[in-house]
Amino acid sequence: MQIRSDVDSGLLNSAGEDWGGIDIDRRTGDGSLPIHIGSDEATFPLLRGGSLVLRRQDRSATFVTPYEIADDELVHPYLAPVGAVFARWAGRESLHAGAFVAGGRAWAVIGAREAGKSTLMAALHLAGAPIVTDDVLVIEGRDALAGPRAIDLRPEAAERLTGDGAAPLVRDATRRRLAVPPVPAAVPLGGWIKLSWGDDVALRPVPISERFAPLVAQRSAILPGDDPVGLLDLVSLPAYELTRPRDWSALDATVDRLAALG
Repeated sequence: MQIRSDVDSGLLNSAGEDWGGIDIDRRTGDGSLPIHIGSDEATFPLLRGGSLVLRRQDRSATFVTPYEIADDELVHPYLAPVGAVFARWAGRESLHAGAFVAGGRAWAVIGAREAGKSTLMAALHLAGAPIVTDDVLVIEGRDALAGPRAIDLRPEAAERLTGDGAAPLVRDATRRRLAVPPVPAAVPLGGWIKLSWGDDVALRPVPISERFAPLVAQRSAILPGDDPVGLLDLVSLPAYELTRPRDWSALDATVDRLAALG
């Protein structure tokens, strides 16, 4: 999506000409709205108070909060539901997923909460792999669309990966932010990877009969009467389950295994 606003942030990537613009409005106020995703309007409560209202026809996103939202905070993570819902309204799929580039193609990375996705994406970035997105992946056909140029990590993970505490603290000092370079607005999808913990580092093909359910579980936005038929094309792409131990010493081998894809 293209942001029509006064946002001044180095986290924005170039957007495709056909992505469509969205007007962003930030207002100060009270009140919270329940989660509702309809065919023409969507509302979300915000974790720190306030609400977000999306209007399809106006192509607008209005944040009403009792606090000011800084530009870097707006772009990531506040725009995540904006991108996810407008993607579905445009007929694109959106997944709670990261994506990196190997062999000239984008590889989506999905996993349950605490699966270590952001830590893995940061390790791939530090090893030289281009990062398409860390949090929400929008897919158009067989292209992965670029997200914000940042990976937010828990402080202990950031210090372990970088060897220092230089990455800036963000999100009420709960995360450290690694900036990542720009990538093309759209990168062809090579396939996708499901994260799991295990005793060894291994990349095993996922049987085609077991591919649909993990993708459905990671959809970022679901419209009324929504049929996940758009995911059927992703089912036909190469798919792997990545297992690795909960051990920092296994991270280099994990990154090497993924970097060899393509």
